[in-house]
Amino acid sequence: MCKLVLDGGNVSSFTSVSNVFIDEYMNKANGEFVKIYLHLLRMVSKMKNEPEEFSTEKIADHFGILESDVYRALTYWNDEEVISLSFNDEGKIEGVLLNNYIQTKAASSRILHQDESMDVNLLAKASGESVSVPASSSKEYIIPAKKKRTASEITKLSDDSTIRELCFLAEQYLSITLSPAATNSIIYMVEDLRLDSDLIEHLLESGDTSLTSIEKKAVTYAKAGITTLEDAKQDEMFRDKIVEAIYKVFGEQSPVPVKRELDFISKWHNDFKFSDEIIVEACHRTMAHTHKGSFEYTDSILTNWYNQGALSMEAIEKLDDEHSKKQSSKFKKTSKRASKKKIESHTYDFKEMEKKLAKSNKKHD
Repeated sequence: MCKLVLDGGNVSSFTSVSNVFIDEYMNKANGEFVKIYLHLLRMVSKMKNEPEEFSTEKIADHFGILESDVYRALTYWNDEEVISLSFNDEGKIEGVLLNNYIQTKAASSRILHQDESMDVNLLAKASGESVSVPASSSKEYIIPAKKKRTASEITKLSDDSTIRELCFLAEQYLSITLSPAATNSIIYMVEDLRLDSDLIEHLLESGDTSLTSIEKKAVTYAKAGITTLEDAKQDEMFRDKIVEAIYKVFGEQSPVPVKRELDFISKWHNDFKFSDEIIVEACHRTMAHTHKGSFEYTDSILTNWYNQGALSMEAIEKLDDEHSKKQSSKFKKTSKRASKKKIESHTYDFKEMEKKLAKSNKKHD
């Protein structure tokens, strides 16, 4: 669970929804994300008059969803600059600031990061509280804001062989002459997002002619913890295929999967060599047993099948039959023992009973 400090910013004390939100943001957002944002608006109004504990767990319980879904919603609105998240020294979410949509271009400057000099507890201090509980490992990685570098800083960093080579490739692939601002985009991907040069080159040669669009894709990769070309290819392989199928079974809209989830899927596909059909079957069984989506529980099912050598649906069905027979056998043995015990407890010595009855009759005579 992650306790949060919710800052209403300049949002009014009554619950109102901006027309800008309805016109520009709501139509392209996941419905669950919209519900969570509206809930934040309501909570701002409510907590001003009735202070109460506020946490991601409480939001999840309120809507009957997973806490990881709350993290996805918060990070989505953070990316859209509708809200700004603040983080503690451990990089965990501890504050939510509702932004003014008109000032969304400047909103990112208010996002607090652990590697900047700005006080990461600013929002918590503003409300007189500073409580933080580590967030789930499934949340997206913290992305540093793009730095505004001076011309001299850009020139100095451009002397680096990796950046110089990537700038040359960018000019070749995009058929442009890089401006200082465009060069800073390359520097941002290398120095701040920490993407491997192979992955950046992969993005440059993808056919996209806009460096701004390429930078956005780089940010998306970084948020999912994807920093190498190998990770990116893995992501591309699963994104439109198995990921969508898994989240459909789990009853969720297919989000951009984070690295931990991709690692699970990679393990099931590449290490265990399971087909999509088997993975989806394990997801169905997860929902049947836990009534919620869980990569960890699905992994336990698939690991058990793998350890028992059940690598096909036929082998899995055979395991099911063997398990059913064992369970049936146990039930029969248990029933037999209980029945035998019952019979034994009602076994009488009729001769002895006749003797006692005869003696009793003589006494009465």
